[in-house]
Amino acid sequence: MLKAQQVLKAIRLAAANKRPYLASALYYMTPTESTKIDTMAVSQDWRLYYNPDFVTQTESSLLVTVMLHEVAHLIRDHASRAQSLGINRRTAKLWNYAADAEINDDLIEEGFSFPGSPILPSHFAMAANLLAEDYY
Repeated sequence: MLKAQQVLKAIRLAAANKRPYLASALYYMTPTESTKIDTMAVSQDWRLYYNPDFVTQTESSLLVTVMLHEVAHLIRDHASRAQSLGINRRTAKLWNYAADAEINDDLIEEGFSFPGSPILPSHFAMAANLLAEDYY
């Protein structure tokens, strides 16, 4: 889908313009189309997986937030931190929620809006601005 790729390029540029200090990280990610996910996701080898339907059907400002969210997982080294905690397939989903909460409260505080309802520290009845390890 060329259109999804074009949108993704524009979103990456918009994200880099909003957060220039993340430009290198944003452009280091390798975009990889996948219909196995609903939105976007990253892997520890810096692949950015994206669902082409999500990319073409979501408002651009919200896609910028999602792009910044995904790169934050990589910058904050959530994969290595999970390994050091012994996170496994059984506990991976809870860890991902905790990592999402660590990121999302910061993005909301900075004025970004998300598509849907993002995972927040309040979902764990916890304070904002803690680490994923705390939420986990």
